Amino acid sequence: MAKQTYSNVERDLTLEEVKIVYAYLQEQIEMVNSQSKTAIEHNDYVKLKYLIDYRKQLLVAIHELEDIYGTDLHVSPMQVKVNSMNQSLQKTARQSVKWMIKRNVKSQQMIKACLSKTASGLYKLADVLQNKS
Repeated sequence: MAKQTYSNVERDLTLEEVKIVYAYLQEQIEMVNSQSKTAIEHNDYVKLKYLIDYRKQLLVAIHELEDIYGTDLHVSPMQVKVNSMNQSLQKTARQSVKWMIKRNVKSQQMIKACLSKTASGLYKLADVLQNKS
C-alpha cells in the first residue's frame, strides 16, 4: 500500500478553508487537554500516552500552518463558526426571498383571476337586475 502524500492535491485551499482547518485543530487540542485530565484522574496511562502522541501531531500541524500562513490564521474558532453561520444564513435568506417572490407572483395571479371572475359575475348580475326592472 502506497503512502498518501499531499503533493498530489489537485487544488489549493482558500484562506477561509485553511482557517477552518486551523480552528478545528485548535478545538482538537482543547479536546485532547480535557481528555488528558480525565485519563489522569482515572489512572488510564495507556490512553494518556495516546493523547500525548496525538497532541504532538496536532501541534506539529498547527505550527506548520502558522509557519506558512503567519498572522492570517489568527482568527478565533468562534469567529470562523460565526462567519460560516453568517454565510449559511445569507444563503437561506436569499432562498426565502426567492420563494416569497414566486409565491407573491402566484398569489397576485390568483387575485387577478378572482377579481376578473367576480367582475364578470357582477356585470352579469347587473344585466339580470336591469332586465328585470
